[in-house]
Amino acid sequence: PWSRRKPVCAQMAGLFKQQEANAIGLDSYANKGATRTRANSTLFVRGFPKAVPLSALETIFVDCPGYIGIRQVRGSCFVDFETVKTATNAMIKMQGSRIQGYQMREGLQIDYDKDVGKAVTKKRERDADIQKTHHSNRSADYFCSGCGSKAIRTNGVLLCELPTRSTDGAVVLEEEVHVSELLLTAATEPVAIRREKGVEKQLRMTCRSCEQWLAYRPAKVGSTAYLYVRSAVLSLSPPMFGPRGDASAATSG
Repeated sequence: PWSRRKPVCAQMAGLFKQQEANAIGLDSYANKGATRTRANSTLFVRGFPKAVPLSALETIFVDCPGYIGIRQVRGSCFVDFETVKTATNAMIKMQGSRIQGYQMREGLQIDYDKDVGKAVTKKRERDADIQKTHHSNRSADYFCSGCGSKAIRTNGVLLCELPTRSTDGAVVLEEEVHVSELLLTAATEPVAIRREKGVEKQLRMTCRSCEQWLAYRPAKVGSTAYLYVRSAVLSLSPPMFGPRGDASAATSG
């Protein structure tokens, strides 16, 4: 009978040393046998009949502190917990458990997931790819509305997402953060603009091809960190031109 068998947890490995138990923060179950596989927050479960549904397995772990969820990958069962501590306590507590209503020669054999390092690495790689794709999708090329020449490429942000000045509605960009390409011609002499609070001096920047005014920087010394863009004269796609060279609406064929 099962009651006379040596517990599965004792078959799998020895005991945690007290120093190991203290480091992980195990509770009163720390005096029982546990695997020596490298500790992590995901458990690998085996020893159950193929007919056992995932919902039945979940009843074993669902009330354990820190339980996140259970999943089945190509016939293997994995249980995720919030921390190494909660996963370890659940593993030791539920080691050798039986599922009610199913015949089992031995109880559940629970171990840490041996491949969790690979899984974590793959997850980090996927997250990095997603972040890179998201960043790329948020970057955009802006073109001069007058001639269609490329003027600015933003870095991880769209102009419509940035703040604007209350004085003239220009979009405010922090050049080192928000701009990856700036294809404009900068003036050497400032232009003075009278505002309510005094005179503002701007170093204007124009399109390289048609010389339309597209952006400006403050003319004050040490104030080149910000670029102000006239978004009304920029577009996300080059304008279509008619046979005479003037901008015209494109017609579908």
